Amino acid sequence: MRVLWRDGARAARAACGSEEIAHGTVSRIIDARTFALEDGREIRLAAIEVPPLPEGSAPASPSGAAAKEALAALAQDDDVVLRRADAGSDRYGRVVAYTYTERDGDELFVQGELIASGFPEWATASAAVPARRTC
Repeated sequence: MRVLWRDGARAARAACGSEEIAHGTVSRIIDARTFALEDGREIRLAAIEVPPLPEGSAPASPSGAAAKEALAALAQDDDVVLRRADAGSDRYGRVVAYTYTERDGDELFVQGELIASGFPEWATASAAVPARRTC
């Protein structure tokens, strides 16, 4: 299986989850970094920060809504492969993983595509420290 990367960054694959931990079909996009599989598991995209969606009756953030739409365009109703992240789950019980969609026998790195689209950033320990991830 070939992995599609922007800018030829194939060498970074090990840094972005090399061990497959699960796979499934995306049934619902919850926000710009969270989706649900058909079996009900919720998946949190590892290592990225995205614009938040509003809570309650607050108006939608244009960038948060656009980032959610970008994730939907990449993964909604697609088969995905989940690869191990440093944290297995978050405090809400969601699986935290690097996510790849399967298309025509290839894997497309979802976080990488979102970063290339300009919506999220690689998560860092401090917002003052620029992200330097290569995957």
